[in-house]
Amino acid sequence: SFSEDALRNIGTRLGLNNTNIILKTRQKDDADFVQNLRRTISDVIENTKMKMQIEQMADVAHECQNAKRNADAITAKIQDTLKYKEAQLPLQGQIWKELTNFEKEEFRLQKVGSQNIEEYRSDLQEKKAKHRESQNSYNMSKAMSCFISSISSQGTERCYFLKWMRMNLDNLSQEKLSDLRELYKQKCKDSEEKEEIKDIDRQLSNSSLGTEHFFPEMGQIYEASLSLPETHPSRQQLQHLPKLCAGLLLDGFPLELVDGDASSIPLRWVSDVLSQMLVVTVLGKNFRDRKLLLQQLMEYKSFTDVMEYSPDTGNWYIPGLWNGNPPMTPVSVGYSEAVYEVKKNTIQSLRSFESSANNILEFTEWMRSLWTAVKHENFIFSFRNSLVADAYMRLCTEFNRWEWEFKKDMYTVHGLEILKQSSHLTDLRELLISLKSEACEVVSKWETTLLDNLT
Repeated sequence: SFSEDALRNIGTRLGLNNTNIILKTRQKDDADFVQNLRRTISDVIENTKMKMQIEQMADVAHECQNAKRNADAITAKIQDTLKYKEAQLPLQGQIWKELTNFEKEEFRLQKVGSQNIEEYRSDLQEKKAKHRESQNSYNMSKAMSCFISSISSQGTERCYFLKWMRMNLDNLSQEKLSDLRELYKQKCKDSEEKEEIKDIDRQLSNSSLGTEHFFPEMGQIYEASLSLPETHPSRQQLQHLPKLCAGLLLDGFPLELVDGDASSIPLRWVSDVLSQMLVVTVLGKNFRDRKLLLQQLMEYKSFTDVMEYSPDTGNWYIPGLWNGNPPMTPVSVGYSEAVYEVKKNTIQSLRSFESSANNILEFTEWMRSLWTAVKHENFIFSFRNSLVADAYMRLCTEFNRWEWEFKKDMYTVHGLEILKQSSHLTDLRELLISLKSEACEVVSKWETTLLDNLT
């Protein structure tokens, strides 16, 4: 909680005076406050006597210098982002999308027609095997070889490398994407230019490149190697990749579970990474805890017991960054606010749970169940562009909120009616008739409310 006394004490210890403090009063609007803040920060930066470029700082630290050299070796030759991804990250392109479609079709059987089902599934399995062969036919690209080698380094050098990669790729993105984003915002104002919006949206996706693109490629390299014989040299050489990624996870770097382009969960890759985290967790416990853990691992929990869901904290709508909200702003203020709320609630949720290796197994099983559900049901939609996806997400969030309010209303009405009638009603039939009457009134009211909301 905020404490004015604590703030004053900090100010005293740091030797702050009125010139060091920018106060946001109720009379000052947000725009003036932000402008004043930017101007003050610019003045501080310009008037600072001791200045050093990041490149010069790299000369001071040997590890940072090596990390920068490795990051530059990967990013320096990028001219056309799409061609670069096709050449240096080939396994997560069209091949992976087709593999995912074959795997889903094995469960859905939407195109089986009059064919024998077992023969049809066998054909799909052959196609999957051929696609894995196609993935294995690629030699590991220079970029991926350098990337894997660099994240295999220990300690701070690995952290430096990933930071340099992000900075280099962010700089490229600013150069390549700024014009496209500006054009995208202009076209979004005209709802008639849907095809142009779709084309720009595709260009934005093709031109995007970050460290998050390298980890799925690593996952596909690993999964493709599993189709080789166990004694095959290539498979043996790649067995360390899950452990490598697990180390990054433990250092705080994120791992992508679902690939948005392929609508796929690389199940074996993610499971093996998490199993490596389990090994690390178990080895870090004392003997008594290890014995208790191994006993717990033999127990089974259904995911209705494991999963908890609250409509208040489980539903989040994050607006598109480049669609201004409010409309006249260049970027969406609501984006940052929504992301902050998601982070805050995620951290609060993590604090409330006890961490254990058993949770990793439970999560892995939940993820496996999720992927099975995805393969059976076509609930991951393909949208024409991000505007349609954004509108659908907003509708889902609002509908979930309406549904929860409706259920809450029903429970409240029924509870009050039971309490009111139970004191003088002895006939259950009368109570049931009364409850039905109240329910009909609530349903009728909510039917009108929902139709009004949708129109």
